[in-house]
Amino acid sequence: MALTMKSEKSCISFVDCLCDILEKQNMLKKDDIESLKQEFLKSSVPGFEDFLIEEGLIEKEDLLKALGIFYTTQAIDVQGFFFDHHLVTMFPKDEMLRNMFIPYERDGAVLFVVAANPHNDDLPAIVGKYVSYDVVFFVGLARDIKDAIEEYFDKPLYEVEPDIIDAEDARREEHPVETMIDELQADEETEGD
Repeated sequence: MALTMKSEKSCISFVDCLCDILEKQNMLKKDDIESLKQEFLKSSVPGFEDFLIEEGLIEKEDLLKALGIFYTTQAIDVQGFFFDHHLVTMFPKDEMLRNMFIPYERDGAVLFVVAANPHNDDLPAIVGKYVSYDVVFFVGLARDIKDAIEEYFDKPLYEVEPDIIDAEDARREEHPVETMIDELQADEETEGD
């Protein structure tokens, strides 16, 4: 099946289409494209977008612009964006990672979702299993979407265990005078050293 860019000629694959766009936007030179594709096939990098960035061949902003042209939608840089915790946790982590999407913002009855492939035909039904909003899809980089999802669901390394806090609070409540004396003695010993 040939992919078609917005009123442009058809291309065989996503890589071909993206290279055509990058060439038309003067981000890649025509003479370099074939060797670039061969280098990508030899590399261990799974995604073409990641390959372009990791090799320093294109800036992230330019790549997002090209993806926006390819998918005919707005491109969003999700790196560093502060996502609404409630929106993100409405979807299971594994569902978002498997389909590479994250809810971006809500405006009334409309939910904006950033996806690595906003043209995925299954995506509206997948998102619709969890919310009843009207959904508008934007495009973003898969690796940034993955990082954002994991940031919300993986436990931070610096977080203190709640049961440790609860045990200390309980001790202070049960023995306030003894706790205060212990803390004062510890401070005096520290000052004496």
